[in-house]
Amino acid sequence: MEKPVVRESKYRNVFGKTVRKELFYTNLKVNVSGGDELIKANSLFFCVPWMSGGGAVAVIPLKSHGKASDSQPLLTGHSDLITAFDFDPNNDFILATGSRDTTVKIWRIPEEGLKEHITVPNITLSGHSKKVMTLSFNPVAENVLLSAGADSLAKVWDIETGNCRVNLEGHQDIILSAGWNGCGGSRGVSGN
Repeated sequence: MEKPVVRESKYRNVFGKTVRKELFYTNLKVNVSGGDELIKANSLFFCVPWMSGGGAVAVIPLKSHGKASDSQPLLTGHSDLITAFDFDPNNDFILATGSRDTTVKIWRIPEEGLKEHITVPNITLSGHSKKVMTLSFNPVAENVLLSAGADSLAKVWDIETGNCRVNLEGHQDIILSAGWNGCGGSRGVSGN
């Protein structure tokens, strides 16, 4: 007697449940032409680049399920498309955005979320000569941000003072990715 053929798989007893429609987020006008990052989240908010004719992001509370408003409040301080953004892991109300306009802007999100457009950031970090490609907050040190750009430079910033603390030079091409190790002591960058 032949045994039935059963495919061995570590997934065969895994089942998923469909999320209820009332927990969906809809009407999100995500701008997919700015950069590689399309969504970031922390324990309170999620952020997406917004189609608005310039550099804007929407910061939406995670508990705000349903249809996004056509007049969604935005962070709109950049003059060109946003290419990178990151939430501070040490403070859920701090967001960094980088843009084709070569600047990095630091935003403080109100505790209740955005109720109106905010056009003026807490601080603007200038130092890249080409678009900002990636941003990464240090996972353990407060107020420390790593930025890297198409100018082949990576920079470590103190976001309280706006000072660039470290310039990482010597890359031969665009830096596409940058980050920290888990304990925040080392940086890594990669590019073409």
